[in-house]
Amino acid sequence: MIKITANQGKELCKLARDSIEEFFTNKKIETPDSLKHILTYPRGVFVTIHNKHTNELRGCIGYPIAKYSLGRSLKDAAIGAGFKDNRFMPLKRDELQDIKIEVSILSEFQKIKSSEPEEIKKEIKIGRDGLAIEHGFGSGLLLPQVAIEYGWNVEKYLTNLCRKAMLSDDMWADKSSKLYKFQAVVFSE
Repeated sequence: MIKITANQGKELCKLARDSIEEFFTNKKIETPDSLKHILTYPRGVFVTIHNKHTNELRGCIGYPIAKYSLGRSLKDAAIGAGFKDNRFMPLKRDELQDIKIEVSILSEFQKIKSSEPEEIKKEIKIGRDGLAIEHGFGSGLLLPQVAIEYGWNVEKYLTNLCRKAMLSDDMWADKSSKLYKFQAVVFSE
């Protein structure tokens, strides 16, 4: 993982917010000098939007794999979370004052090598590990903070991962499923 200070994390959140605002105004956003070197690294990133009054999810989109530079991925994820998450209506300009932005910078995925359900559960630590699953045409990902937000234990976390991937609840234990864990550095406004 690249080292990102708390101040740089706040600037990443502001950059995500500015990207959303740019969508409305078409005003070119400035990248702070303190972020320029960080934004060149390829990293997986998610931008999550919550209603700051109710804490309800308002949008979440990201790039699990480090395909592009963090700068490009962050901007695309922010716009995606605000306008392209098909679970929600696109943000309206007057909602900007009522949202809070969270940015999660992901580590590389580590394949969970265990194939026995009890051993798989032992490899996962709630609050530290995010999870991803692939099985056939189904895939899903849950960020590390999700299990804490919902108060899930490891088994509930795995069950909900399968649901997110539109798989049966116990597909995480199927030997033909590919299960991964990852960590994230999370910043919020």
